[in-house]
Amino acid sequence: MNDLERYFREKYLSENTIKTYLRNISIFINWYSGEIINIDPIIVDNYKKYLMEERKISIRSVAAYFNSLKIFIKYIYERYKIVTKLSVINEYGKLIRVNIPHIKHKIKDINYNKELSVKEVKRLLKAALKANERDYLLFLTMTLTGMRVSETLSLKVFQLKDLMIEVTLKGRTRSLILPPSLKSKLKKFTKDFESESYIFKSNRKLDKALDRKTVYSLMQKYAGEAKLKKEKCFPHNLRKHYTVNEINIGTDIQTLADELGHKNLETLRIYKERSVEEKRKRMQKIAKKYG
Repeated sequence: MNDLERYFREKYLSENTIKTYLRNISIFINWYSGEIINIDPIIVDNYKKYLMEERKISIRSVAAYFNSLKIFIKYIYERYKIVTKLSVINEYGKLIRVNIPHIKHKIKDINYNKELSVKEVKRLLKAALKANERDYLLFLTMTLTGMRVSETLSLKVFQLKDLMIEVTLKGRTRSLILPPSLKSKLKKFTKDFESESYIFKSNRKLDKALDRKTVYSLMQKYAGEAKLKKEKCFPHNLRKHYTVNEINIGTDIQTLADELGHKNLETLRIYKERSVEEKRKRMQKIAKKYG
């Protein structure tokens, strides 16, 4: 697994993505007792049954396990030139396709009615500001930029000097503009920090950034203080809050996808459809007043 981990790092994958791939691939290796070269569609189908029937994994999650298996087979070929029964090689000897079936699953709107309203986010920010400036600015940054929590935690002081900041995740880099009011607050907060310091530093290790688990715990803590439903208060929900705000002011989906670093537009279309449907319901209520 050490060589496999190095392979992933060479692809500039995030730590969380690497952990997920290693975990999923370990599950396959522990289940499969044969030789790698003999992996075929029947084995893949049996693996799918194992995941769903014995491990009780949903069809949506099975798709992620299959994606990890594709990555594993590519690794086997690129590192050792081993061709499995699922590998397709072109005339130049390069792996061009891994014929593992695509698992189709409908993306469900599982967070419907779980989004934070503007009033709720303001209450959360107020509770954080009362307790800790760093925590307040952390939540405010995610709220105003739509950055993922890992992207936000990776921010360093020197980035505040530039008009646009660059964030990198899974080997992809995109540029963002911080609202002037937010940038001003962050500069004031970090005025005594070293240039290479993380903006949102850990209290225990000052040369390290906060970790994701701590951010989740902090958000749960302030949710209690703000008397908000804790099931609605998790870091990624601030990103969803930003997305809904952008759609409501008319930002088109492709532009929003570029800003958020989304490859799949399906989730954003769900928000768009919901926004249109909710507007239709509001207009219908108004119409009823006039018969």
